[in-house]
Amino acid sequence: MKIKILISSVKDLEEDRIFYEEQGEGLRDYFFNTLFSDIIECFHARD
Repeated sequence: MKIKILISSVKDLEEDRIFYEEQGEGLRDYFFNTLFSDIIECFHARD
């Protein structure tokens, strides 16, 4: 399965990255790690 990230979504993700980094050091990485972990989990749930 492939994931397609729309250009409009990339802009949203960039804004989210900035928001979370402003909330506290390391939150940007936590946000992205959690996001991608949830996406991977969805793929495994389909098996």
